Amino acid sequence: MTTVTVTARVVKEHAERRSEILDAGQALFYEKGYEKTSVANILEVVGIAKGTFYHYFDSKEDLLDQIIERQSGRIDGIIAPIAEHSTLPAIEKFNQFFLTVGHYKASNKAVMMMLTKVLYAEENIKLLHKMSRHRKRVVAPKLAMIISQGVSEGVFGVDSALYAAEMILEMGNSLGDEFGRIVLEEELDDLHKQQYLERCEAYDRAAARILGAREGSLCIFDRAVLETFFEE
Repeated sequence: MTTVTVTARVVKEHAERRSEILDAGQALFYEKGYEKTSVANILEVVGIAKGTFYHYFDSKEDLLDQIIERQSGRIDGIIAPIAEHSTLPAIEKFNQFFLTVGHYKASNKAVMMMLTKVLYAEENIKLLHKMSRHRKRVVAPKLAMIISQGVSEGVFGVDSALYAAEMILEMGNSLGDEFGRIVLEEELDDLHKQQYLERCEAYDRAAARILGAREGSLCIFDRAVLETFFEE
């Protein structure tokens, strides 16, 4: 029994220390920017030796990668219950799937804006691709579950639910790329906001056509939520 208790405590301490480093790195990346934050800065905040940092992470890039993975994991925890809900109709699931993620991002706006600036910087293109691949691997199958249900209910008409899910997510990636450009070029003004909102509305319509859904039945974006990202 003593061995089990000690082992459990060690595992807990390991998880807590790793979480502390992730939190410190995330805060510093937001405050100073990814490039201007050094491993030494993180060590000073957490109060650990360099060897301890490299016990948990291979590099500063690996730390950022794990921050992204953690954020993606939280989003996955939000969308999985929606996809797996036993009574919601497919259209309602589909809309909740996207709207819930949008509201989550808005409630974590500071982190999302920091990640956008970091990931869309030219030197971090590899990390951006990693995030896109992760999203496709994790999110597409869950979205495909909803689309398959919609086919069964007669509200969607596609041959492959997974391919349709991937196409819709790829269009979303394109919108993400455009928002990344807007943020990097500091074009968060009313003109670019309106243009971006029009793109999002076009995305809604395009997704409906891909799925063979009734026009106006899909609502992927909450306009009020989108507008918050263009506020100072």
